[in-house]
Amino acid sequence: MDTQKNLSALTIQVFEQLDQIEARDWNGCCAAESAFSADYLQALARCELDCTFRYFVARKDGQVVGTSFGYLTRFPLFPLLHPRVFIGASPLTIGFPFGFSQSCSDQEILRTLIDGMIREASTQHAAMMVLRDVNKETLTTFKALEDTCRTLGFHRQPLFQQAWLHLRWVTFDDYLTALRARYRELVHRDLRRVQQAQCTLQVLPGSEARAFLPDLHRLWLQSYWKHQDPDQLLLPPAYFSQALTLPGCRVFLVQRLGHLLTFILTFEHASTLEAGHSGVDYALIGNIPAHRYAEYEIIRYAIDHCFERIDFGISHEANKQRLGCHLQGQYGYFCPLSPFARFLVGLHIDRWLLRKYGFAVAAPESQDGEIAPYVFRKPPELEERR
Repeated sequence: MDTQKNLSALTIQVFEQLDQIEARDWNGCCAAESAFSADYLQALARCELDCTFRYFVARKDGQVVGTSFGYLTRFPLFPLLHPRVFIGASPLTIGFPFGFSQSCSDQEILRTLIDGMIREASTQHAAMMVLRDVNKETLTTFKALEDTCRTLGFHRQPLFQQAWLHLRWVTFDDYLTALRARYRELVHRDLRRVQQAQCTLQVLPGSEARAFLPDLHRLWLQSYWKHQDPDQLLLPPAYFSQALTLPGCRVFLVQRLGHLLTFILTFEHASTLEAGHSGVDYALIGNIPAHRYAEYEIIRYAIDHCFERIDFGISHEANKQRLGCHLQGQYGYFCPLSPFARFLVGLHIDRWLLRKYGFAVAAPESQDGEIAPYVFRKPPELEERR
């Protein structure tokens, strides 16, 4: 499918497959820190996920000036009632799903792209459209976003909190020194226990970690069934196979006596290191803090390789705060597209559903769901940057 809609001076194209778009045109609208390159999105489409992708391209005078994407899925509202929902975001990675070229005003094409997404969602008989992963920084950068969404019938809801560790240290020892004594001792205790258990760490590029593919999916499934996070998709083996093909993929593997205890996938995006999906062998790990050890080593790796920040993702916020992460509130904009969806929104049932399925931010400790780190001896903003 390739549909065009003339909206003012812009032309919107809608694609079912990203390989119908020139990769250089798509990547030309991606910010340096964005995870949503053509390579990533093409790998994502090959992951055999239970959803259908759509890609949107805005052109002006024949040039690509903006992009966005989303996916169609079914939301388990009630037994036997799973309405279609169109979500503007990635099903697996947190991030604002819009990109803009530097040759055109972002505000000029933002509404056009959103309007094109609404039209496509309606064409596909979606009951609801959601624009996900909007935070305070996004609203500051795109000042027209709030008014545009409200004009088009969206309302804003809190979803979750994303954990960021901003790196201001030259070495890992400097990071440890910056921690308060109590939290520094917890790290040292974990490192001693891992050493006593004779655990070893490997950090491999994705292309060199393919021998571990069966173990990666097996350990991830153990974590999935243990925690059963309602916002977590059930990933097929194809996801891990595709993730390892990405050029910025690094796999942190913790082994003991030849057996894999835990792993964490990471992805390099310019000055950001993204910590992605992970898994644990609960039959072997016992009380060994192998997963926390892998997180410490991610911090060490990021500092040694001069990254500016680590994206530790969502869920398990307390554990990530112990690492020194700042929690950033993420929001979604919801627009009902069917009479039934408008009825549910009128009764505020959508807010109950968000909490039921684990999305709503629970009792944020500060405005907009932002929570500053508390484990350092002095506020990170007062520390001297590298």
